[in-house]
Amino acid sequence: PAAPRPQMPQQQAPQTLRPQQPMRQYGGHPPAQSPQQPKQEPPSASTAGPQGQFGGRGPVAQSSAMHTSAGGDRIIPIRGLNPYQNRWTIKARIVNKSDVKRWDKGPNNQGQLFSCTLMDSEGTEIRATFFRDAVDKFFEMLQENNVYTFSGGRTKTANRQYSRVDNDFELTFDAHSEIQHVANDSSIQEVNLARVKIADIANRNPGDFVDVLGVAVEIGNIEEFVSKAGKDLVKLEVGIVDESQATIRVTLWGDRSREFHAKVTEMQNPIVGFKGAKISDWGGRTLGTMMGSQILIEPEIPDTATLRQWFEAGGASQNATSLSGRGGGSFAPKKLTERNTIASIMEQNLGNSEKPDVIECKGTIMYIPTDKMWYFACPEEGNNKKVERNADGTWTCEATGQTYNTKENRYIMKASIADFTGSAYVTFFNEQAIEVLGGKTADELETLKEENEAEFTKLMQSHLFHTYVMRLRVKMEEYNDQKRQRCSISSVSKVDYVKESKDLIDAIESYV
Repeated sequence: PAAPRPQMPQQQAPQTLRPQQPMRQYGGHPPAQSPQQPKQEPPSASTAGPQGQFGGRGPVAQSSAMHTSAGGDRIIPIRGLNPYQNRWTIKARIVNKSDVKRWDKGPNNQGQLFSCTLMDSEGTEIRATFFRDAVDKFFEMLQENNVYTFSGGRTKTANRQYSRVDNDFELTFDAHSEIQHVANDSSIQEVNLARVKIADIANRNPGDFVDVLGVAVEIGNIEEFVSKAGKDLVKLEVGIVDESQATIRVTLWGDRSREFHAKVTEMQNPIVGFKGAKISDWGGRTLGTMMGSQILIEPEIPDTATLRQWFEAGGASQNATSLSGRGGGSFAPKKLTERNTIASIMEQNLGNSEKPDVIECKGTIMYIPTDKMWYFACPEEGNNKKVERNADGTWTCEATGQTYNTKENRYIMKASIADFTGSAYVTFFNEQAIEVLGGKTADELETLKEENEAEFTKLMQSHLFHTYVMRLRVKMEEYNDQKRQRCSISSVSKVDYVKESKDLIDAIESYV
């Protein structure tokens, strides 16, 4: 028979391989330490994050320097939140609150939501969204500029498509969340404005978001209308100016436009700010408030006093450049001597910097291809994303996730322009194309082309060989491993020949 196998003595596992107690998450109670359990070391500086032990990533260790809420819960800074935590309490000011947005996609898909931007004593911001029953419970309770403690929410990765807040995470709350109003905390500032001067907006891309502060020099009336999607809309247009000697038009939407109008209508040139306003190329350069934008009236920041002093000293009495036109794509042209020629686009190697080069030239439209002049866009106001046609004739927008019975055609029109030095292909977007096509929308041209292509061709030919003063954005792009300049028209204005003649005479006399 085979000899029995020798029994190996059992060895105790090394200390480092013994099962360890899991790191506890915030809000729990520490497990009892047994005498044999090695003492846990605090997180090192390399893992604690740049601002201490809260790096916004992974589980968060306990800090003895934290405050407590009225209910005895420890309050952590917003930068300490992450999806690995289930229990936490933060103390923050509501610096922005949106209107309620409702949707109805059928019997089993109905709901409502609103969003807030929260800011704590460190100046860190985070977006918070309230869904369904939480809207009924908290919408009236939560007021802008008030301070609250928040707990019982869920932390998730931020969806940058819907959030412009500078945070990797965002919060969601339901009806079971706990929110308490607390006394005002002076350590939490009311606004954190990364201000951009109005004149610099001319060099920013359409679709970018900026923070601006200016003196309200024009306040329009409340306008009510129905969108192409059949929705009742309300808007207000406000003109502002700052010390960069530039003005711009800002459009406010919804109930917040009514609230703003009621507050400022009796004020004399109030200082107003807009945080997270979206740049549009409708009528030159304009700004529009979005669901997450913050609207400020006489904010208590140093720039407010500086701007007021400049305005009262007569700063706005000087000639200011208007970035926004009215009812079309017009803008305030530069001086004749400041224009570029078309040939200079290549000669000066424009568009090679990180940001696009913005120039102005006078050019004549020589040719417009008519095969792909527009694209199918979402009919939602302010949403220009593409939609796809469904088999049943409806249209689906991936950006909103909704289905529509209609769509909107928006121009993305190519054209060849020329001056006395050369020619270039450029792209006209929706508002600028409408301007050079005599006010015709892409929807109207599509109908005309389908019903009478001969008339469509005749109409298009009638818009050739017209001369305009154009503002171009030039950017170098790579295509098939080759770099090429892309020129797009951000603003267009008809030539004022009387003014053009006077400017030409002045330019000639300057050389005499």
